[in-house]
Amino acid sequence: MNAREHGKFSPTRMALIAGTLYGIAVPQITVAKETSDLVFTDVALEAGFQDRLSHGRALSAADFNNDGYVDFYIGNPTDESFIMLSNGPDENGHITYRKGQVLLDGVSAHNATVADYDNDGDPDIFIGVGGQDGIGLDHLFNNDNGVFTDVSELAGIRGPIGADGEPVPVATGSGTFADYDKDGDLDLFVAARNLPAFIRDIFPGEVRTSIVLPENLGWRDTLYRNNGDGTFTDVTAASGINGINSSMTSSWGDYDNDGWIDLFVPHSTLLGDPSISIDGYQLYRNNHDGTFSEVPLDEEALQVGHNAYWASITTDFNNDGWLDIMGIARARPEVPNDSHSLLLNHGGFMFTNEARSSGLTKEGEPAPLTMACQTGDVNSDGYPDIIMGTGEPSEGGLDHFFINKYSEKSGLIFEDVSHLVNFPAAADPLCTDPVRCNPAFPYRGHAAVFVDFDKDGDIDLAEVRGGAVEYLPDVQSAEPNRLFRNDGPNDNNWLYITLNGSISNLSGIGARIEVTSRQDGGTTRKIYKEVKAGSCFSASGPREVHIGLGDDEAVESLKVHWPSGVKTTLKDVDVNRRIVIKEHVLYDEDFNDGSPSGWQVLGGNWSVSQGAYGPDASGVAITINTANSSRRDTSVVAKLTYKSGNKVMGLLGRVKSGNTHYGAILMGSVARIFRTLDGVETPLGDAISIEEMTPGKSYIVGLSFSDDMIHMTVDGQSAKVMDKSIKRGGIGLVANNTAMSVDYVAVSKPEMDFDGSSDDDSSDGEDSHGDD
Repeated sequence: MNAREHGKFSPTRMALIAGTLYGIAVPQITVAKETSDLVFTDVALEAGFQDRLSHGRALSAADFNNDGYVDFYIGNPTDESFIMLSNGPDENGHITYRKGQVLLDGVSAHNATVADYDNDGDPDIFIGVGGQDGIGLDHLFNNDNGVFTDVSELAGIRGPIGADGEPVPVATGSGTFADYDKDGDLDLFVAARNLPAFIRDIFPGEVRTSIVLPENLGWRDTLYRNNGDGTFTDVTAASGINGINSSMTSSWGDYDNDGWIDLFVPHSTLLGDPSISIDGYQLYRNNHDGTFSEVPLDEEALQVGHNAYWASITTDFNNDGWLDIMGIARARPEVPNDSHSLLLNHGGFMFTNEARSSGLTKEGEPAPLTMACQTGDVNSDGYPDIIMGTGEPSEGGLDHFFINKYSEKSGLIFEDVSHLVNFPAAADPLCTDPVRCNPAFPYRGHAAVFVDFDKDGDIDLAEVRGGAVEYLPDVQSAEPNRLFRNDGPNDNNWLYITLNGSISNLSGIGARIEVTSRQDGGTTRKIYKEVKAGSCFSASGPREVHIGLGDDEAVESLKVHWPSGVKTTLKDVDVNRRIVIKEHVLYDEDFNDGSPSGWQVLGGNWSVSQGAYGPDASGVAITINTANSSRRDTSVVAKLTYKSGNKVMGLLGRVKSGNTHYGAILMGSVARIFRTLDGVETPLGDAISIEEMTPGKSYIVGLSFSDDMIHMTVDGQSAKVMDKSIKRGGIGLVANNTAMSVDYVAVSKPEMDFDGSSDDDSSDGEDSHGDD
């Protein structure tokens, strides 16, 4: 990587199982008695967002031309797929849109995800081809200041490589980005499905002579590792991911809070085909060495059934600090409880399915075919709400809209407010085509994004509608896209946060935001968000993260846990504002230039190889950084990878010399803080458990100093001690008869203060008191 500038639960339902989903159906059920007084106004026609194109599938929101306003990409299989640019506010203050660059025409552009894969500040677009509509080769469009270029061939992401060395067309359901190997750039997971299974599923026992499908409809999920030079490498087999199950979606997230991104892959089960058995979903734990291990799932214990999962969402529904998972299913009416799932995370890969208890499903009722889905805090109370769009190939369906009414007393409960968006679109007086104009309501919901398109502080809703799949000519239709403006009333407070990474990926994808807000009377609460690229069915939201605060009057602290291990803390942030937070570091080094500039070897054989710095396994190896020789209150993090030898390696801080320093020392399966004073080593505090060292396993190690407090972190585990023996010094690295490699070293302040009353709308988190 190049350094850049720039809820309550019932114990009887607790499953001591590693990862599970339950059923979260979408029947029209109201559990909470309160009725929301929110008002959503469809302004799509007047804004120029409504269209009459066929088969609308994909929707992504981003500021593609960096003018400060959110634009959209809209994917229309068999029609033009294009950028829709915001004009900003007109003379009446209303936002309007104009058609921008056409990226594809006549291609089955089924899904799309926006991600800055090359870290240049311009949001790029991955477009998956096929889905349930057919098969094809995928596309990656590079954005250069608002102009898109198809770089699919160069990037190497068109499809899995066949025996002839050429990419194989597949039915891609989705693509999602994350930095799973912590090298500072975004990797890509592509989910693909078995298309014949979809046909058997929709028309069981029927012969559809009107359907003409291509031959050799193979499928394979693919994990592409970003090489950092504009190209990707297929590492599916080497990663341990089973890529042969039929899938429509995936969700990256740190489900065990160890600082490394894991992967959830639900499957589009081959319903009606008893000869093939595929689990409902798979959860892969990141092994920190470029590989994943599947976490055992007991789907029967959680009454998941054999659902066809079309989409998934990850968010923290109850703000307990653990990412929850929602699976969106297409259920069969003849199978009881064949429905969606809501997996509430209780830590340690223990989950319960709270779909029924929360009011999202009703026992005995299957879910309708659901595709469009998304979470967002529409009333800015701090808890994510849910939208789900339904419909069959032959007919449309109503949206299902739920407000999260979580409380400590009642737990996770949703209120059905579907009526807020279930009304026909405005008729277009300029449209005269009998097929494309004013189709019957309800419509088919295919993709949804929550976004503050008018920049008034509350979350609005954009939805792409579309007709049946292209191989069903007898049920063609063109349905209007919707742009629901949130007109309140809503006096709740909010924040919008944009992250700018430096040693982490530029967009901060995978970062966890932790907000501590203060309510009237002094009570505090925490709100958590994890930044992601790609969510649910054929959709991805904007880079800007919305934090609803309810009536909380102040933000006491805002912490960003960056993928690199760097932590940025802002204090006393004003509410109702937009801020940019930089991953501010005082020093960073990635060794990509092949030189260990600024590092002084005190022992051992150190060298730079393949963009990483490290010693061989002979003797005690120590190196110190001369650029950071006299610091007091600092934090240093680094990625340490074990290669071979004695299994003793670590990170040093407050280094006075090779004989006087503190260290975060990793030893086999434990880590501990040590003080070395005039050559005498003393363990401080208790050891913490870490994953056993095996060749290739990496650890994100942190060592932070604040006055007499010393804080060590290793992959989400931590230990703190008090010691005042050494007041200041530099940073260093150590290994004892151990070969290791070190990368992405970063030094920052341990506590980054930010004056939230400043009129400046950006912050790099730099301590205004400077370094003492």
